[in-house]
Order: sequence, then C-alpha cells, then structure tokens
Amino acid sequence: HGSDALDLQQFRNQTKDETSLQILQFVLEDLLGTMNETQQRIVELRIEGHKSEDIAEQTGRSSRTVERVLQVFRLKLSDELDVGPSQFN
Repeated sequence: HGSDALDLQQFRNQTKDETSLQILQFVLEDLLGTMNETQQRIVELRIEGHKSEDIAEQTGRSSRTVERVLQVFRLKLSDELDVGPSQFN
C-alpha cells in the first residue's frame, strides 16, 4: 500500500501543478489582453527568453521602453498573483 500512497500523492501534486498552470495561463492571457500589440510582443519575447536589448531591436523600441513595459507587466502580474514582482525577473 506504500506505493499506492505515493502514487496518490504524485497525482495530487501533478493535479495541483496543472491547476496552478491553468490559473497562471488565464492570468497571463487576461493581462496581455489589456496591453497593446507592441507591449504584448515585448512580454511574449521576454517569456521566450529574449534579452531586453534583443527585444528592443526586434520591436523598434528603446531598451528603456522595453524595461518599462516589462516592469509594469511584472507589477500587474504580481498584484494578480499576490506575490512580489521579484519572482518574475
């Protein structure tokens, strides 16, 4: 029965993780919906792992603008998820 308990715990953890991911996806989509097309692209590129300088070049915006858009997004996301913005750097 020990392995059954472990399997059940793994299932609970996986379900919890999937639910958390679904909530995060909903929140992200909701926040992106409040942004203009360029701001959305900036955030999407950052999520894909691009650096600010690359994002600035790809979007035709200054690095400062990219950083500002990302900072505002982090703040909104942290408010929605009730965590500190440093979680998203």
